[in-house]
Order: sequence, then C-alpha cells, then structure tokens
Amino acid sequence: MCVKIADWITSIESGYGEYATWSELDETLRTLLEPVRQVLLKYKKSKAELQMNLKNTLAIMNFCKEALNSLPNPIFIKDKNTRFVFFNEKYKELFGIEGDSLIGKTVMDLEYLPIDDRKKYQDEDIKMIREKSTVHYEQQFRFTDGKLHECLYWSSGFSVPSSDEKGLVGEIVDISKEKKLSRELEFHITQLAEANEKIAATSRMDSLTGLANRYIMQDRVSSLIALSQRHNLPLAAIMADLDNFKSINDKYGHVVGDNVLKRFASILKKCCRCEDIAIRYGGEEFLVFLPMTDLPQTELVAERICSTIRKEQILPDKSIVTTSIGAAQYKKDETMENFICRVDKALYLAKNSGRDRWEVIL
Repeated sequence: MCVKIADWITSIESGYGEYATWSELDETLRTLLEPVRQVLLKYKKSKAELQMNLKNTLAIMNFCKEALNSLPNPIFIKDKNTRFVFFNEKYKELFGIEGDSLIGKTVMDLEYLPIDDRKKYQDEDIKMIREKSTVHYEQQFRFTDGKLHECLYWSSGFSVPSSDEKGLVGEIVDISKEKKLSRELEFHITQLAEANEKIAATSRMDSLTGLANRYIMQDRVSSLIALSQRHNLPLAAIMADLDNFKSINDKYGHVVGDNVLKRFASILKKCCRCEDIAIRYGGEEFLVFLPMTDLPQTELVAERICSTIRKEQILPDKSIVTTSIGAAQYKKDETMENFICRVDKALYLAKNSGRDRWEVIL
C-alpha cells in the first residue's frame, strides 16, 4: 500500500498518470487522502504558473538585454548602492571590460578613470539615486584605442513604482567627429567672414589711389548728411580736378599719369583730417566731404591743397601740376545729389576762371 501511495505522489510531481495511480488506491484511503490531494494539486498548479511566469520574465529580460546590447552607445545601470548591475557590449568594447568582472563594483573601482573623476561620479551617483535627478555634460573619455574622445555624458536616477527600488542608468555618446566638424565649420565661417570683409573693403576702395570710391557715399556720406540735418551741424564738400591731366598722359604716358593721381591722393590725405572722407570720384576728379566744417574753414582747406600740389615736383621734367577746386556748404533738407551738383558747379566756375584756383558756390 505504501508503494502505491509513493507512486501516486511521484505521479503528481512528474505530472504523468496521476489519475491512474490515484484510482489504484483503496477507496477508504482515497477518502482520507482527498484533502491532501487537493493541496498537492493546487501546489502543482501554482508551481507550474510560477515556472511559466519565471520563463516569461527571463524571456523579457533577455529581450531587453539584447536590445541594450544592440545600441551603438555605451550604456550602464547601477543599483541603489551605486553598484554596477549591467554594462552593454558597446561599453565593454570601448572601455576594455572583460565579461562581468565589474558587476557589483562601483565607479570607484574603475581604474581606467582618473581618481578625481571617480570621486566626482560617485558623489553624483549618490545624489541622483537619492533625488531621482539627471546630469548631462560634455566629458572626455579615453577608450581602448588610447585616444581621448569628446563625449556627451548623460545619467539619471530612477525608482520602480511597484517596489520603490531605486537605481541609475547612464549613457555615453561619442561626439568627437561632430565636435571636429563643428570646429572646422567655425574656422571656415571665420575665414569666409574675413574674406567678405576684405571684399567689402576692396569694393569701396579705389585700387590705384587707396582712397574710397564713390560707392561709399551710399552709407557713410548719407549718414553725415543725416547727422547734419538732425543736429543742424555744418557740413562742407570740395571737388578737385587736376588741370590739363589729359596732356600729362599724352606727354609722359599713363604710368606717369597714374603716379600723379597717387601723389595727389596722398596730398588730399595730408591736407585733410582723419574724419574727412576723401573719394576718387572718377578719372582725375576727387571729392572730399568735410564734417563739422563751415565755408571759411573749407576755403582754407582748398587753398592748402592748391598750394601743396603746386609745390610738388612730381613730373619727370619738374613741371608744375595744378588743380582746380569747387566748394560748397550743405543746406538743410538738401539732397545729396543736389549738394554734389552745387560743388561740381563751383569746380567748373574755377576752371572757367583760369584754373589753379578754388571757387565757392553758396
């Protein structure tokens, strides 16, 4: 009888032939053992459910593990005591970790990190786990290739709602290529900006004389006129034209003619102030705007230019070069075009009056 009872218990544990072995027992014995049978069958069912749940849990864990191992960036997870419980394969590869050798360790055991960094990370870990906070910043890490890599470090504390179990997860993203590309882009942008500045400066400069060209009038001269109107400040202008310049080119050639233009530009700079705007207006004509200058002062500047060019011996045979100058003072609400037109009329008056002189139009 004991053998049959033992066979029946074995059949329950194995899950095979339980009913057959149970029916072989004496009816009186079955009546006595029925409560035990129900308990054993219930235990067997619970055990089967637990085994199925455990199998499903393991399957989910393996699925999540493989997913984390498939990520291209290093990932790590720590428990509430700041001890590592997981490294993905990328982390092991980049930091040279063998198997699970660091599982159960803290950041203080990571010998590939400087000791000061380890202390900093440990303090951060404790705070993040306690407060469920997050940190992210740029940090350099030395990988197994022996090089320092610029990385974005991210780490965050968390807790599991169902158990209030705490932990920490972190990720490291290598941004070395992006940072290098950014630096190269910034360098090229700087170069481009400098080139654009040079182009802008060149486009507003006369290549022969080094003076500004007439395109500068659109902004700088317009600003002078606006300032003069707004604050009722004096503004004057002179236009100078080298006398008989065509005959200089015909007699001495264009190289000498260009030299005369350059020397005259130098005289204008010397006779004017730094705040004055000297412009090569075209050919042998030059225009100078004189801010904060009234007509008597303008006449002094014109006379100084005429006398200086007259004294310069800039031709091969020491012949005298002269200039004719027209001058005018800006009138309130006058357009720039009308202002220049009046200066030009004064110049023609000087030429028609015998050259080598200056004239003023009111």
